Amino acid sequence: MELLKRLCDAPGVSGHEDAVREILIKAVGSYAESVHVDSLGNLFMTKGEKKSGPRVMFAAHTDEVGLMVERIDDEGFIKFMTLGGIDPRVLPAKRVRIGKDAICGVIGIKPFHLSDKEERKEVTPLSDLRVDIGASSRSETERFVDVGDPIWFDTLFEQQGDILKAKAFDDRAGCYMMVELIKHEFRFPSTFVWSVQEEMGLRGARVATTRVRPDIMIVLEGTGACDLPTDADVARRPFLGKGPVKTVSLVR
Repeated sequence: MELLKRLCDAPGVSGHEDAVREILIKAVGSYAESVHVDSLGNLFMTKGEKKSGPRVMFAAHTDEVGLMVERIDDEGFIKFMTLGGIDPRVLPAKRVRIGKDAICGVIGIKPFHLSDKEERKEVTPLSDLRVDIGASSRSETERFVDVGDPIWFDTLFEQQGDILKAKAFDDRAGCYMMVELIKHEFRFPSTFVWSVQEEMGLRGARVATTRVRPDIMIVLEGTGACDLPTDADVARRPFLGKGPVKTVSLVR
C-alpha cells in the first residue's frame, strides 16, 4: 500500500513523469533482465528474452491529466492550459501544486455572492479561470513559477474501509499492478512498459509498441465507475467494487 501511495502522490502530469519513473525503477528494476528509458521517457523492462513463444507486452501509463502555466498576468494570477481531457466544471476551488518547488495554489473564480443570476447558472470557461498563489504582481509570481511549469491536483491519498481515494489512479493503479507482475516468472518473453503522455493521445504507447512489436499486448488501465444517482440506463457500465473490467480487441 505504501508504494501505491507514493506512486499516486508523485507528480506526473503528461510530459513530466520523471518522479513516477524513478519510483518504479527503484522498486522493481532489480527484477528485470534489462532496463531502458527511451528519449520520450517510456520505461522498458524485459524478462525471459531467451524463452520461446509469443512476445507479450504489459503496459500501463505513468502520466496523469493536469495543467500547464500558459502566462502570468500583471496582478500575479496564472493563466493555464489543460494537459489531457479535463472537465472544466470540476476545476473551480481546486487546490493545486506548481513546478519544481510544488508551489501551492488555488483555482479561483468570481465569488458566488458577487455573481448575477445568469453567471451562477453557467460553467466558467477555462479562459476565465486563474490559479492564485497569493502573489500580488507578475514579478512576485515569477519568483516561484515559470511559463511552461506543470500544475497538478493537490489531492490526499486516503483509505476509507475498502475504498481508496487519491489522484492519478488512472493509471498509477495499473503501474502498481505491473510492479507486482514483473516479480513473477513467465513461460514466454515479456516486456513491461510504463508509458508516458497517454493522456495526450497515446503518444508514449504508440512509440513503445513500434519498438517492441508484441504478439500480444495486455494493458492495465483505469476506467470510470457509473454507480451514481441517475435515471439513465447504465447497466452495461462498470460499478465500483464489482470486480475488474476486461476489454478484448483484435488488431490485424
